[in-house]
Order: sequence, then structure tokens, then C-alpha cells
Amino acid sequence: MSNVIRVLHQEHTNLGKLLKVLERRVAALGSAEASDLELIRDVLEYCLHYPSEVHHPKEDQVLAALRARDPKAAEPVKDLEAEHEELKRLTVDVAAKIDNALSDAPVSKDDIREAAAAFIETYWRHMTMEEDEFFPIALKTLTDEDWQAIDAKISDPVDPLFSEQAADKYARLRYEIFKADAAS
Repeated sequence: MSNVIRVLHQEHTNLGKLLKVLERRVAALGSAEASDLELIRDVLEYCLHYPSEVHHPKEDQVLAALRARDPKAAEPVKDLEAEHEELKRLTVDVAAKIDNALSDAPVSKDDIREAAAAFIETYWRHMTMEEDEFFPIALKTLTDEDWQAIDAKISDPVDPLFSEQAADKYARLRYEIFKADAAS
């Protein structure tokens, strides 16, 4: 398996853990305190940065190589870049609702729940498509030289949540993920 795919798969595993924390927090929103909303905001802030600015561009590089190698093979996943943009739009939408709630602007918990549910559902569906369709097509189609070229083009900055050098601002979120993992 390509190292690029291995990294992307691990990032999906990490995002899955994050989505599970978000699902639980959104489900408990009726009795949420400001700290719960802040935790949800941390999830969204992370998603606006690491997946949108690091993870998705890696996948876009794989898609570009796939299109160059075999446009017909890339056809089943042709909407990947549009899905990345949709995920970013959904993230911004939920984050704006959370920011409004944190600043005491009028926003209903139901509006937050609906926006978060759309975000979560879209993310799960997107990652499942990538794992079940995109990655296998890429692994079957791309050559070792293609993978080396992709690897040379992508940067791999430190993940601010899931690395040993994780940012302090995500300490509470890391604890929530750890708690969820321990309960599983």
C-alpha cells in the first residue's frame, strides 16, 4: 500500500474519532453549557484547518494523478473536489451558528443540531466513498512513480490534534477523544 494512502487512511480514522465526539456533543445540546459549545467549536476549527488545508489537498493531488494516468478510472470519483468544497462550506455554516450561540446571538439549538447533523452525515458518507471507491481505484491505477511524485508534492505538517506535538488548545478535545476510545 502506498504511504500516501496509509497516511490518508489514518487521518480518516482520526476524523472518525472526532466525528463520534461531535455526534455525542450535538446529541447532548439541549442541556449544553457554553463549555460544550466551545468543545464543538474546537472540533469545527480543527476541521476548517487540518482536513481542509492539509488532508483534502493531499487527496486532490491523488485525484489529479489519477486523472492524468487514466481519466476513465477517475470518472467514479470525479466530484471529489466539489465534495471537499461542500464539506468546508458545511463546516463554516455550523461554526458560524456555534459562534453566534457563544456570543449570545439568537440561534436555536435545533438550527445547530440540523446543521451539525448535515455536516456529520456528509463527512461520514464522504470518507466512506473515499475508503471504498477512491483509494482502491487509486491503488489499482497509479504506478510507484505516480505515488513518488504525489509524495514529493504534498507537505505533511504536524497534526495539531493527533500528533505527539499536538497544540495545547486542543487538550480538552484530545481528552474527550481518549475518553471515547477508552469507553469503546
